[in-house]
Amino acid sequence: MAEITERLVLVPRFTTLGATGVFYFKPINVRAYYAANVTAWRGRPRGTSVDLTIDMQASYDLVNWDDWGGSLDPSADDEQTELLTIDREWLRVRVTITGSDSVANTIWVVGEFTAREN
Repeated sequence: MAEITERLVLVPRFTTLGATGVFYFKPINVRAYYAANVTAWRGRPRGTSVDLTIDMQASYDLVNWDDWGGSLDPSADDEQTELLTIDREWLRVRVTITGSDSVANTIWVVGEFTAREN
């Protein structure tokens, strides 16, 4: 039987985040999948000193969240991809923006999720 892969949008194109801070996106249920190839993109930041990291977080219960995999830190106008093995029921994206002059940052995150066999 061929593997079934579904594309899920984790952060829509082109989401703009203003200022600095930590931003959490809506959790999705990933129980039906065993792996995900997650791709993150960022545009050119508005501001001179901006650091942006995109982390995937996983949870069993929607209360306690753990970082899942490594941080995605794409360069301006570039993508970065990471292959993750799924061992939890819930997944969300956390974006952290730091810097002394951050005005606006545009990002998107998508995943190619591979379904578990029934």
